[in-house]
Amino acid sequence: SMDAATVDQETIGQQHGETVSLSIELDELPHADDKARLLDELGLGTEHALPVDADQVPDGLRDALAIVSLTEHELYGVLCDLAEVRALPAVRLPVGKRNERAVHVQIHKRLPETAVRMRASAAAARHAFMRPPTTASKADPCGPKLSNFIAAHLPADSRTVELRIYKDTGRGLGTTRSLAEGDVALRIPSGLLLTAPRLRARLRGTSVEAELQDVDDDTALALALLAACAEPVSAWTTYEALMPTAAEMPHYSSWGEAELEALDGTALADEARAAMAALHETFKIIVPRVAGKLFEGGGLISFERFRWAAAAVATRALLVDFGDGEGKVGTLVPVADMLNHHVRAPLASAHFDFESDSLIFSAAAAVPAGSQLRLFYGPLPGAELLLQYGFLDTDALDAEAVRFDVEPPDSEDESEMLKKAVLLACGRYTASHFVTIARPCSTRLLGALRLCLLDAEGLEGLVASGVDLEAGPINAVNESMVWSVLAQLLQQMRDNLPGGSADEDEALILKDSTLSTDLNPAAKLSYTLSIILKWRICQKRALDLAVDCSRRGEAAAVASF
Repeated sequence: SMDAATVDQETIGQQHGETVSLSIELDELPHADDKARLLDELGLGTEHALPVDADQVPDGLRDALAIVSLTEHELYGVLCDLAEVRALPAVRLPVGKRNERAVHVQIHKRLPETAVRMRASAAAARHAFMRPPTTASKADPCGPKLSNFIAAHLPADSRTVELRIYKDTGRGLGTTRSLAEGDVALRIPSGLLLTAPRLRARLRGTSVEAELQDVDDDTALALALLAACAEPVSAWTTYEALMPTAAEMPHYSSWGEAELEALDGTALADEARAAMAALHETFKIIVPRVAGKLFEGGGLISFERFRWAAAAVATRALLVDFGDGEGKVGTLVPVADMLNHHVRAPLASAHFDFESDSLIFSAAAAVPAGSQLRLFYGPLPGAELLLQYGFLDTDALDAEAVRFDVEPPDSEDESEMLKKAVLLACGRYTASHFVTIARPCSTRLLGALRLCLLDAEGLEGLVASGVDLEAGPINAVNESMVWSVLAQLLQQMRDNLPGGSADEDEALILKDSTLSTDLNPAAKLSYTLSIILKWRICQKRALDLAVDCSRRGEAAAVASF
């Protein structure tokens, strides 16, 4: 889970009579300059004086926390909205469920304890938000195996979780008891945790130490998993029977040609193929060097076995801060790796407890008995969820974006260098732009294109006059070029996507849902392929709207010219 990573800020709560002060630090945040500028434009600021006896969290603080918690894509959308209307009411905060969750988490962490009534009302709002629906479920056949594993290796306060199969998520963990805020849902002893640093420390002074020096942490963690599963007496040897096989891992490495071809024309297909090639290269170069020394008996590892371990790290490892000053470390955590994702998940990020020497997952909000226990994996875009985890966040599908780059070329030419300087001075020097269903042709994108397509004379005039690039056309010729180039770019991106229309893709999914798995299993789409089609539909719909918008803009520009 990445709740704590969405905002890296420091709150200072100090009582001054009847108020407490709260300060938001921006220095370590991604896109800190843009966020600081946005806070300033909206008059929100980073210093907040909170009345101790107030009942509600001030709207200004909520909005400020929403802004500092924005992802790159969300920030882009807010900046576009602000450029178009120049007014706070039109900038809706928080931006979607992921941003709303970040606000709840930050208020919980940052509100001073002295603001008792404010904390109470914030807790009520958080509890209402962090209650995802639990669908119908049935007992998992492997449930007794997990119960035996928990009884053998986990403390008593973790023995009220059970393995079930849920209608919406498949296998997941449920709780048999009600949890109040702060209650421990899972406590995993430190001895069960696998990390790359622990593997390196265990092998220090051995012949394998030098071989691991050039190995990245994810590969080292995969090797740690393989080594733990190879030990004759190991908790992981038992736990492996509860983990998915290589073919069942929801990871790009298990994709076939059908899945990759369905993504052709997208950066995701290229990324998946490149990652798979890198996995083969890692196996060929690194594994032969360490396998004979790392595993008992010096046995060789097949590529399928290595792929399984690498996929387990990619899909099941959590980022954990052990409080040793090394920051967050990728960690394999048995049992907790079965927690499914939800943006409204009631579990807080895991924290390491030194007193019990264990990793604790506690409730950030009340969880009724019989509910599925869920964790928030982080504000990840759909492409990353699909590539790494093999699913999509259905609550965020409408906000899925097509990302592409527009910027002046790297050149020693004075005009091109000046264009970059102008964009930087405007606070809009970003190569990345986002096309969405709600925002097919943003003013920010149009402004960047207007500048990039200016000739030397027009650029000189722009610098002299200080024209707002997003306010409207610079001149008729430039505007005609902007819409024409944009239409060509978008149409090319749309043409590159395989298959027919978005409606045809939807019809394919609908038809598949009516097929009986028992009668014709070969005709059914794979789960991953159906998820890819849903993501592709979002890309197609956004691009279709953008192409239409750009064609209309082009026609209007030509008519005015």
